Amino acid sequence: MEPVMRTSVTTAAPQLAAAGLGIAVCPVSAVSDGFPGAVRPFSPRWIRQLVAVTSGEPDPLVARFIGNLRSHGVRVPRGVRAQLAEGGSSAGGSSAGGSSAGTPGPSS
Repeated sequence: MEPVMRTSVTTAAPQLAAAGLGIAVCPVSAVSDGFPGAVRPFSPRWIRQLVAVTSGEPDPLVARFIGNLRSHGVRVPRGVRAQLAEGGSSAGGSSAGGSSAGTPGPSS
């Protein structure tokens, strides 16, 4: 498989795939709620650590944001979670760190 296009705008990749360009490999956080394409997890799972870096002691808002990430993680829209769970039954597990997005398939 040869790459057709690369983008530095992570959220553009799944939208381009849904428009028919092909497939996109992107973090699940780049797939928005109501995504019109198919989303499938990787098998084996890809896991990435999320790191917050500050220049010093964080101010109260930054500290709250970091605390929220620690306790809740990155939000994954319900429809995307459902597709990952559905794809996990045939692909061998779900993914919190990456997904493959593409044009709508029969299960969409």
